Amino acid sequence: MRQKCPVCSTEVDPEPRYPRHLCRMCAERTADKDGRQVEFFETLGDGLSARYAATGAAYPSTECFVDGIRCAAEEGRFGGVVIQAV
Repeated sequence: MRQKCPVCSTEVDPEPRYPRHLCRMCAERTADKDGRQVEFFETLGDGLSARYAATGAAYPSTECFVDGIRCAAEEGRFGGVVIQAV
């Protein structure tokens, strides 16, 4: 059974570990509560990091928003970043 992105309802591959994960398009639109775009990435040895897209300044949280839906970033089980609706 396919899952749906909790933001846009696009069908996504099922991921039992991440039942509320966003589709790729929505995951690329993460922002802080004021609407400033935030990028999450995995850094070798340091785990998950985040920065503001416009300035490169560090973003000190895993919380983010996509279209007003509160989400959280986390490290994927086999690497990468997973964004899930909270």
